[in-house]
Amino acid sequence: MKVKAGIYGALGYLISPFDFIPDFMPAVGYTDDAAAIGAALLLAQMYITDDVKMKAESKIKDIFGAKVLERLEK
Repeated sequence: MKVKAGIYGALGYLISPFDFIPDFMPAVGYTDDAAAIGAALLLAQMYITDDVKMKAESKIKDIFGAKVLERLEK
């Protein structure tokens, strides 16, 4: 639930017209957006266990076949 809330919050911040740093400022405007996405990714990464990785690999094999998974591992 925390991960979903973090991801939804980051995506909501991206589409929100209000920013801490306005996007029209060159080179600095998107840093707050990048920080929000980075924080959501770090939060999600903490909950990715070996079991989750195995389930993802299995699902990739089911959908795309073993050859795609072999290419991804390279």
